[in-house]
Amino acid sequence: MRWVWEWVRVPAPTPPPDTIPRGLMQHRSARVRLSPGRVAEERFGWLFAAPAILYVLLVFVIPVFFLVYLTLFNWSAFEGPGAFVGTRVLRQAVNDRVYWSSLLTSAKFVLFAVPTTLILSLLAATACSRRSPLPLKGLLRVLYFLPVVTSLAATAYIWLWLFNPAYGLFNTILGKFGLAPVPWLTDVNTVLPSLAIMFVWVRLGFDMAIFTAGLEGIPEEFYEAATIDGAKPWQAFLKITLPLLNPQIVMVSIIEVIGALKTFDLPYLATHGGPLNASRTVVLHIFDTAFRYNELNKAGAAALIFFVLILVITLVQLRLTSRKVEY
Repeated sequence: MRWVWEWVRVPAPTPPPDTIPRGLMQHRSARVRLSPGRVAEERFGWLFAAPAILYVLLVFVIPVFFLVYLTLFNWSAFEGPGAFVGTRVLRQAVNDRVYWSSLLTSAKFVLFAVPTTLILSLLAATACSRRSPLPLKGLLRVLYFLPVVTSLAATAYIWLWLFNPAYGLFNTILGKFGLAPVPWLTDVNTVLPSLAIMFVWVRLGFDMAIFTAGLEGIPEEFYEAATIDGAKPWQAFLKITLPLLNPQIVMVSIIEVIGALKTFDLPYLATHGGPLNASRTVVLHIFDTAFRYNELNKAGAAALIFFVLILVITLVQLRLTSRKVEY
C-alpha cells in the first residue's frame, strides 16, 4: 500500500515567491492552482469514492455495453458469440408480439400498483408524523417497514396462502359474510390487482420512510401561520404539505414506476406468468427468453429496448412532476 500513501500524501510546501526565479514562478503559476492541503483532500476523496465508482462500472456501465455487444451477434448459451448480425435481432424484438404484450402487462401493473402505493404511503406517513395525535407512532413505523426487509420469496408464499381459493384467509373471511370466493391469482381479471396488493404491501414502508423524512423537514411555522389564517387541516395539507413534499413525491414516483416495470420476483414465484400469460411481465419474458429458450441475443435486444423505454419514461416524469416551491 506504499503507492497509495505516496499518491495521497501532502506534497512539500511551495517556497516563498521571492526565492523562486521569475521565469520559474510564472511557469509554476500556470499549472499549480490548488494548495497542497487541497490537493491531498481531493486525492483522498477520489480514493474513498473509488469503491462506489468501481461498483457502478461493474454492475451498470459494463453490462450495458455488453448488452449492446450481445444484440449484435448470434449468441448461443452453449457456444458463445457467433456471426455478426447487426440490427437484425433488434428488429425481431421490435416485431415480437409477445414482447409488446408482456410490456402492456407491465404497464397495467404499474397503473394498479404505483398510485396506490404513493397514496397509502403518504397517508401513513402523515398519520405517523410528529404533528399527528396518533398513539404508538414509533411502533407503527416499525411495523410498516418490516415488509421492506422481508425476503420476497417469503412474501410471495405468505400471500399465496392468503389468496388460496380453497383455504386462504381472504376467502374464508368472505365466506363468513356469505360472499362467493374470489379466484385471486387464478383468474385473468384479478391476477394483476392481486399482485399489485402484494407489491403495495412490500413497498409501502420504504416510501413511508421517505415521506416521513420529508414531513419532518417542513418547518412548523408554516402550519402555525396557516392555522392563524383560519386554514383547515385538509387545506394546510393541500397548500403546504403536498407542495413542499414535491421532491420526495418525484423521487418516490420514479423509484416505484421503475420498480413496478421491472417486477420479476412476485409474478415468478406466485403465478409463473399465468394464468394464460395474464401476469407475464416484460422482465419475466426476458428471463424466459434467455434462460428457458437459450436465446441470449434476443433477450438482450428486448432488455436494451426496455432500458431505453425506462429512460424515456423517467425523463418525462422528471419533466412533468418536478417544480420549485418557495414560501
